[in-house]
Amino acid sequence: SSGKSQFTNSSQQYTSDGGAGGVELLDWYENHQGSFWCYLAYDKYSVFGKDDSAYAHLPQYNQLVEVFFSDFSYTVTKRGGNNFDFWDISIGLEEA
Repeated sequence: SSGKSQFTNSSQQYTSDGGAGGVELLDWYENHQGSFWCYLAYDKYSVFGKDDSAYAHLPQYNQLVEVFFSDFSYTVTKRGGNNFDFWDISIGLEEA
C-alpha cells in the first residue's frame, strides 16, 4: 500500500490542516538531497493585541532558514474501519 487513499480529491481529506501527508513528506525526504529553505512562523503577533498594529510585528516572528535533514523516521499504523493510515513522523532539522 502506498499510504494514499483511493479517494484522492484533495489533501484536506487526509490531514487536519490540508497540508502534506506522510507520503508527501517521505517523498520530499527521499528526493531532496542537501539543504533546503524552511519558513518558520512563530505566530506571536497575538501578544501585541488584536488590532491591525499587531500585524506590524510579524517580521519579528518569522524566519527563512536554510536547513538539512539530520533525522527522519516514521511508522505507519493501519486503521481499522477506514482507508486511511496513521503516519507518525519524526523529523530532525539542522541549520546549514
